Amino acid sequence: RASTTLQLSNTIVAFNNAGVSGGGVSSAGAGSKSSDYNDFWGNSAPVQPDGNVAIGSHSLAADPRFLNAAAGDLHIGFDSPAVDSADPRTFLDRDIDDQMRPVNQGYDMGADELAGCLARNRTSRAVYGVLQEAVDAAGGPVTIGECKL
Repeated sequence: RASTTLQLSNTIVAFNNAGVSGGGVSSAGAGSKSSDYNDFWGNSAPVQPDGNVAIGSHSLAADPRFLNAAAGDLHIGFDSPAVDSADPRTFLDRDIDDQMRPVNQGYDMGADELAGCLARNRTSRAVYGVLQEAVDAAGGPVTIGECKL
């Protein structure tokens, strides 16, 4: 068998069930496994309910507060602990809804970035998810205002 590498990050692993072990994440293969900047919540199994992959020090064990999980709406709300909690070295610039990321003070865990923007340059109409980026990009006197997308 070939050795593989599993690296799990910026993921919400929630409400999964397994009959034996590894309700959250289970890896049976050889190779290195790492997991950090994730939220493990509400997973169940008789053994290792969150899985058999070590959970990193930046990970959470908190209700992700999806907007309406029962109806399949797994977007996160403003009160979610996943907001601004993902790996700051993330390279993804769009979320599952093709909205920009990061918004606010950092990347959000999971596929969804909390929607919206913080600032719009009223001259160029450019939209920024981080206020400081708007100020830095302005390069001089300009009005920065809040916006709605």
